[in-house]
Amino acid sequence: MSTDSPAGGGSARLARTASGARVSDKLRFGEILVRAGVLARERLDDALTKVPDEGDLGEYLVSKGLVDEGAMMQAISRALNLPTVSLAEVHPDERALGLVPREFCVEFTLFPIELESTRAGDHLHVAMANPSDVRAIKQVTRKARRRIRPLVAPAREIRQAIARHYGGQVGGREVVGGPAAPAAGGRGVPALPSGAAARPWTCSTSASPTSRRWIRAAASWAATWAAASTWAAASTWARP
Repeated sequence: MSTDSPAGGGSARLARTASGARVSDKLRFGEILVRAGVLARERLDDALTKVPDEGDLGEYLVSKGLVDEGAMMQAISRALNLPTVSLAEVHPDERALGLVPREFCVEFTLFPIELESTRAGDHLHVAMANPSDVRAIKQVTRKARRRIRPLVAPAREIRQAIARHYGGQVGGREVVGGPAAPAAGGRGVPALPSGAAARPWTCSTSASPTSRRWIRAAASWAATWAAASTWAAASTWARP
């Protein structure tokens, strides 16, 4: 006969479920890199046994020199057909920051950038280290009560942005890796080859209204056509 209380057993089951979900999210992220040819299967399998349960797989791979940060961002961007974003160049919308608590940003390694109002409703543009993390998108969608439009950004830049705009240390963890080498055009992520599906995303407050409309249209188009099996279902309006 078990001596565990129902409450204790429930907590243990929830912990196992959350841990399993994190492993699944990391595996999904790693599979994209393997299929893109930027990470060997053997190295992924080894990394999955060593990266901390709460750690970010991409950040771990970069810190160990197993993948190039720029190549990793391009692979994720292409696979999910999502824009990349250089957070060093972004001035976040204060309304967006107010919708997502700091603890959510730290837990899921994401950063809210802009709240966009359209005829279809409000959309929250969020930079994510792992935009294939369906659990993270669901949680933030429920908390912000907005549809989420994911963008791709390195975990290193996301942690720096959280520290700049929310204040304090980010989980006491150091930011791994040096600054990303700027590519042509001054972006933190190297430019994609001609004809590539993904495009860098930016939304500067100094841009003209016409430019901002084109920028938003490009981001919305890319998000609309992102892989449905990973995050589209999670972007559905979540009612309390």
